[in-house]
Amino acid sequence: MSRAQALTMLKNHKPFDPEEARHRVLTMAALQTYPLIYLREFSTPGHICSSAIVSNMDDTRVLLNGHALDGVFMNFGGHADGDENLFHVSKKELFEESGITNFECSGVLFDIDVHYVRPHIRKGEQVPEHVHFDFTWHYRVADDIEWIVSDESTDIRWFDLPEAMQIQNDMTDKDGQLLRLYRKIAALRG
Repeated sequence: MSRAQALTMLKNHKPFDPEEARHRVLTMAALQTYPLIYLREFSTPGHICSSAIVSNMDDTRVLLNGHALDGVFMNFGGHADGDENLFHVSKKELFEESGITNFECSGVLFDIDVHYVRPHIRKGEQVPEHVHFDFTWHYRVADDIEWIVSDESTDIRWFDLPEAMQIQNDMTDKDGQLLRLYRKIAALRG
């Protein structure tokens, strides 16, 4: 997938709500403006990431990753690190963080989000504040799927969809993207 293909994918993506529509416009502008945006080292304004939101086959539960750095349960994902095939990056990140390779995924972009990342220390080095332009795909797996907990994680577990939504609603620092992803998955059930 080239940059031009990513732009076409964004043009064809139907936003779920006004917030996602705004993120779509911001991401398209960033892709057209910043040649180095696929590189993690490019932090002004930020860089491209790719993610996987994982549900069971009937979309009643989500499999979430206890993120070691952030200390919260979230979807799987990471930096593009120069790889412009963002669907491939989402599959790679899902495998690296969980070992999961047996899944269903349409390959159609599920969500686009732009979110702020606070300044932090990573592997002993200061990382400045920046934004992530995050492309997300929806993966489905069997309820009895086996996984591994990577060193980037503290835990991986299933959450019923209402429980996952309630956890996000109860947080003082709510994650708008996760709430939108959960609402989108709930909407798939009709």
